[in-house]
Amino acid sequence: MIVSFLLSLIPILLSSLLATLTSGGGLYGVLDLPDFLGVTLVFAVCIFLSGYGKEFCTIFSSKKKFASFDLVKLQKIENALNFAGKILLYTTLFFPTMIFIALLYCTPYRSMEMHDIGPNSAICFLSVVYLCLFEMIICTLKAKVKKSVILYMAETDEAAGEKIEVSSQKVIKTVVGIVLLCGVCWLYAFSNLGLYVPNGFVISAVIDLPSFLSLLIFTLPLLAVSGNFTNFWKSFATLFSNGRLNVAKKNLYLNAVKEAVELNWYGAITFTVIGWIGMMNNLEDARMLFPNIAVSLIALFYAVVLNLLLLLVENRIIKVSQ
Repeated sequence: MIVSFLLSLIPILLSSLLATLTSGGGLYGVLDLPDFLGVTLVFAVCIFLSGYGKEFCTIFSSKKKFASFDLVKLQKIENALNFAGKILLYTTLFFPTMIFIALLYCTPYRSMEMHDIGPNSAICFLSVVYLCLFEMIICTLKAKVKKSVILYMAETDEAAGEKIEVSSQKVIKTVVGIVLLCGVCWLYAFSNLGLYVPNGFVISAVIDLPSFLSLLIFTLPLLAVSGNFTNFWKSFATLFSNGRLNVAKKNLYLNAVKEAVELNWYGAITFTVIGWIGMMNNLEDARMLFPNIAVSLIALFYAVVLNLLLLLVENRIIKVSQ
């Protein structure tokens, strides 16, 4: 697990760097040692006070030792990681809330220029970035442990599972359905924005390659680190099949899809918040404020679209396993 932990850091750091450079900000904008240490220390203290400290530390076990854990031990580790995610949420939101309250409270008592308000407000969002980055690591480790639990509980022949056969008729229906959905979404956007947005801008406004790449760099490598990369792609075959899945295959596919959904959300929020931090550290050109906000939200838009597709996959997995 220690290898998985270290490997998960690589795509997270690369995608965060891409998001930072794309937002026009500098690394100084998202690196704050006191804030980072504060979040980490409070999180660590809460974990050990909860009694999950020992189980949480087992994620740093060697691959050989981790493979020797029985079902009870794996479930304890899974519970520890679930609890760690909740603690991390409360811990990380504590600091920006406290800072933002203090910032608003002291505003009447001291005069602040625009170039001071932006950086001070940006500090409030740093903990949210750390929350998402830490949560992606925990999400990856949880999915890896969950996969181990599923395979441990499954019989050997059941884990091999049935083969999903693709139906050409199902492929046509699915493709037509997706095309119709895209068409309806386009008509809705054009009918609502056609009077205000020049023709063609509705589509071009949401096309941004760095935003899309940032999600892929977050999600796909972390799926591979957790061991769910193959199951993730295999799960899409259920959209084009009328076959049946056994319990083991169902749980493996659902585990991979749910991990991808979580990673998409955390990756998109990270990209968006880093964009806001970059804007707040450069508020001199107020004319570009709204276009920069629009760009920062594109990754969130992509996450919604991708997770809508994954929701269909998740529903199909459940249907073909009934």
